[in-house]
Amino acid sequence: MKHSYTYILFSVLFILLPFTAHTESIMEKVASKISSAPSIEADYILSSVADGSVAGTLVISGDKFKMTSPDITSWYDGTTQWTYVKSEQEVSVVTPTPEELAMVNPFIIINNFKKNYSVKTENTQNNTVKLSFTTKNKAAQIQMATITIDAASLLPKSIDLVMSDRRHVTILLSKINIGKKLPASFFRFDKTRYPNVEIIDLR
Repeated sequence: MKHSYTYILFSVLFILLPFTAHTESIMEKVASKISSAPSIEADYILSSVADGSVAGTLVISGDKFKMTSPDITSWYDGTTQWTYVKSEQEVSVVTPTPEELAMVNPFIIINNFKKNYSVKTENTQNNTVKLSFTTKNKAAQIQMATITIDAASLLPKSIDLVMSDRRHVTILLSKINIGKKLPASFFRFDKTRYPNVEIIDLR
């Protein structure tokens, strides 16, 4: 699966800004829960008809994250991003721009979705709330998103996307847990654990 589709998970895992009063009440609670959490960990399965599926684990703490999948591990410590590609035995190092972070870090983009997307509540049933997001920018990579939120935990259960190339991508989330505070080193690449990889510094 293309790396960009793995990164899509970060940009949409918590698309949480609403417009209706009912949606706003729910989303304010969700956003508050996420922002106050020392860390959040989730397992995911990302799939599309064209690219198949990939499973992985995501850990977020504030503006930091670590994403692990069979092919890619990515760390971001708030300033620097390291991306390890197992098949190539390479680690690329970048200082991402705000635009680049908007594709991988939901906390950076959370406010942007209010001005970039029209949001409405699709339905509330079976102890879930389903929200529909439609882009105002025809050039955006994510044109539409439907997010199903567990009404009890106030955390997302699934995300369905329509991309600019009309591909459909589905993300199923499980084992979403509020975790403990993690050391800063957790979100940094440790070269001692990867002694034989080539490091490509693009900063």
